[in-house]
Amino acid sequence: MVAAHRVALPMLLVAILMPMFVYGITMEQARNLTAEELVKAILFFGDSFFDSGNNNYILLTSIKSNFLPYGIDFFNHTPTGRFCDGRLMTDLIAEAFNMSDRVPAYLDKSAESQEIMYSKHAVSFASAGSGYDNLTATLNQVYNFSTEIGFFAEYKQNLINKVGNGSAQEILSKAVCMICMGTNDWMVNWRPHANTVSIRRRQFHNNETEYMDFLVKLMAKDIKAMHEVGCTRVGVLGVPTIGCMPFVKTTAGNLSFKCVDDFNRAAIGMNAKIQTTLQSLQQTLNIKTFYFDFYGNTSKLINNPSEYGFTVTSKGCCGTGKIEGSYICSGLIPLCPNRSEYFFWDSVHSTEEVYKLLSTAIIKSLPYNFLT
Repeated sequence: MVAAHRVALPMLLVAILMPMFVYGITMEQARNLTAEELVKAILFFGDSFFDSGNNNYILLTSIKSNFLPYGIDFFNHTPTGRFCDGRLMTDLIAEAFNMSDRVPAYLDKSAESQEIMYSKHAVSFASAGSGYDNLTATLNQVYNFSTEIGFFAEYKQNLINKVGNGSAQEILSKAVCMICMGTNDWMVNWRPHANTVSIRRRQFHNNETEYMDFLVKLMAKDIKAMHEVGCTRVGVLGVPTIGCMPFVKTTAGNLSFKCVDDFNRAAIGMNAKIQTTLQSLQQTLNIKTFYFDFYGNTSKLINNPSEYGFTVTSKGCCGTGKIEGSYICSGLIPLCPNRSEYFFWDSVHSTEEVYKLLSTAIIKSLPYNFLT
């Protein structure tokens, strides 16, 4: 049995960052909210945690997963561009709200995907490899957050064309807009590459706090832009336990199972700033906001794997599990025989079994007054 080193966190800080789940909804309430038309759409923005295939349509980027073994546990064992063996949190959240058992990528023009987008109103604008910092997307040759919001504006116009302005406005007024970003900003723009100093490290003189402030200001700007298009209920997933990702541990030269504390400290600090900023935006924009403690929930699973049915949390299921991802995790690479017992699918992303637990945690921590 292999398990990752326990994530070291100051307990007081964890207590401060953990959201209050007392007023969260039940799974039955989630279905009822849709039936009662209090939730009419779920729109996703972000990175590979939420991208269901938009990067398939980018010619130059290498950040793709529309090939096996990705999708081996998806419907019909079909790779779709999801960075997972099966379904993502997006799919599972939409299913919990009884909208669809899968959330299509906005750029997917197939008849089935268009039906889900415009009849069930579930869609992902996310682009794997993206971040709050546009430089992150530029370096990864993927869509930046501003482009994702542009997709949202196009979607709104398409919706107006299909159902009329009044009905489209009603649907969007009862939409839940969810964001998951930030991981790539730290992995791409802060992690040293081949003994060189990253652009952002030079710009901010190696000061993590200044980069956090920069990222959170960009997040606030983009949420304002989302609001201008039509989002009035905005949920944000914090940054997860980046320092425990096998890719990060490997590239940091960490040969032990111990998580990289520098990255986890950065995630904790940024998450605190995200929460403060969301509270401010709620007042200034007159919107409803929700924060999900992605870090706390992932660290709970990594620290106590056996309680949740996992036996391996230190490496991914694909290949060695230490460096594989995207094209490096291809059909030629051997897989672990028991992927449902693995926390990580590749060296960055989790398995569907993990996303089932996380999506349930998200649903159960959504405040009722956020959705009504």
